[in-house]
Amino acid sequence: MRLDCFPDAPPQWDRVVVDAFAKVAPRYRLDKSKEYPFVEMAAVAEQFGGITRWEWRKPESSGLARFKKNDILFGKITPCAENGKVALVRDWPTDFGLGSTEFIVLSPRERVDPRWAYAVLCANPVLGRAISRMEGSTGRLRVTEDTFTKWLYVPLPSPSEQAGIAKILDATDTAIERTRAALDDARRVESGVLHALLTCGIDLRRGIRKREERPSEFTALRWGWYPTAWEASSVAEEFDLATGFTLGEHRRPRLNRRRYLRVANVQRGYIVLDDVAELEAKDREMVDRTLALDDMLIVEGHADPYQIGRCARVPAEAVGLTFQNHLYRLRCRRLDPRFAELWMNSQESRRYWQRMCSTSSGLNTINQRKLKAMPIFVPEPDEQKRIADIARCHRIHVAALESEVSRMERLRRGLMQDLLTGRVRTGVAGSAVLDADGALSGSEPTRRPRAAAGVAAR
Repeated sequence: MRLDCFPDAPPQWDRVVVDAFAKVAPRYRLDKSKEYPFVEMAAVAEQFGGITRWEWRKPESSGLARFKKNDILFGKITPCAENGKVALVRDWPTDFGLGSTEFIVLSPRERVDPRWAYAVLCANPVLGRAISRMEGSTGRLRVTEDTFTKWLYVPLPSPSEQAGIAKILDATDTAIERTRAALDDARRVESGVLHALLTCGIDLRRGIRKREERPSEFTALRWGWYPTAWEASSVAEEFDLATGFTLGEHRRPRLNRRRYLRVANVQRGYIVLDDVAELEAKDREMVDRTLALDDMLIVEGHADPYQIGRCARVPAEAVGLTFQNHLYRLRCRRLDPRFAELWMNSQESRRYWQRMCSTSSGLNTINQRKLKAMPIFVPEPDEQKRIADIARCHRIHVAALESEVSRMERLRRGLMQDLLTGRVRTGVAGSAVLDADGALSGSEPTRRPRAAAGVAAR
């Protein structure tokens, strides 16, 4: 039974199998003595992020995928297809290229806009149905070529409408790429500023201290150079430490149900409360294990060594909850909790854990002794506050850009669905088009997707 991927598309658009607009696995004759750019599966970014790199290789193996400019590489093996490893070959150094045997190559036919064909193959209705027809043994499922030659049908607009759809999606992609670039820049600035704040500090008169300008204000310690005015201390001296509940059958919630936080709830710098589990614990067991505002939770064990020691402060919404044994609870004695969280998540702290954590059965862990011995340098209370305030301003800026990227990506998905189903028409009389400023316009305002013009105009 054929699968119509866009049943709500205009009836005047012909329904065609994918192979009718993009030839599946075309055969290209290449010179075996020449080298061509080769793309491995790992070189195609997930979530339709494009080709990130290539190497040079001769076409010695007949099984390698062969493609040319404007062809589409479709990762067919699980989980590559599910993760959106689909790429349009653009800005290519040669006319042809080689790829992994796990790519299906789709070559847009004459009078088909490659950008439109790529958008169709990335759309959820097409990708999802292709994945649903995967075949093979468990763990080695693959999308088969006949999925595109026999089963998946899509509506085929005119070449002018294809070009119009591609132009609008290109404009939104450009806007998203610019916002992502701004986000990357903001993250780099934030990281650099935090490192300077936590190693040099800040004073009221001169801003961030610079050792090359004022060497007398710094002291060399075995951990590096730090402001002389800062007090060298340790986690044991600055925090009260508590351990969480060890889970087991005796903790299955029955009479005394307590909501508790797990490792997954504690991210670097924030607590996730979407999925909070319960355990059994009596009142006397909760005395030292009830979370208070601005307590800090430290991750004790993780398969990824980079995640060891990640830390987050307890927000008001989590007050009164408890926590499991793979987390440590730290309660500040004299430190500003915001400064303490910055320190525990800093580059200096991560380097400490990379040196000190041990591995057991593939799980990287820390213990109380190593946590208590961790060094921390303590500025005056006012300086702690200034450092935390500056860091907060940078975090707000980064978070705003992260939110904007997510918003624009959601709008793009909705816009792409509207364009591919014909709810928004392009390239025909009275249809939506891009004006000279790159904004979406048209004579059918009721068919215009909400906020689409704002996205395209950015």
